[in-house]
Amino acid sequence: MNLKGLGEETVNHGLFGGNERAQNHQRHNIDLSNVNGNYNCELEILDEKKICSSLPRMNDDNCLKQLKDLCILTSDAMINEKFCLFAKTSGEINWLNGADYAGKLLTGNVKHLSGCLVAVHTHLGWTVMGKSDIKAPLTSS
Repeated sequence: MNLKGLGEETVNHGLFGGNERAQNHQRHNIDLSNVNGNYNCELEILDEKKICSSLPRMNDDNCLKQLKDLCILTSDAMINEKFCLFAKTSGEINWLNGADYAGKLLTGNVKHLSGCLVAVHTHLGWTVMGKSDIKAPLTSS
């Protein structure tokens, strides 16, 4: 992204199982805006080469239908069989929002979907949270 660095910060990462590790990160300021350009804010962020492992796109047909009926577009949704609203590849996680900025981005608009899923509106668009009813196939070795 070729961002100008503001310096380095050491963060103590608390991981599952009580593991902790200190890691250095570069600090940057970014101007973040929604795709319509009618909302923007400045955030101080920390870099991370890989935020998380690959996450599958939403494949719950019932949930996708509910979102469509509510006119809710998510970043991994398809319009006319074309993916939209992602950077290089649709499987990439490019930004992970933390609790330090969540309150600044939430609009308070929440739609309850089937099961444990909810669609949450932010100033950047919609996101779906919760546990899906779709079970991944079990594998063993």
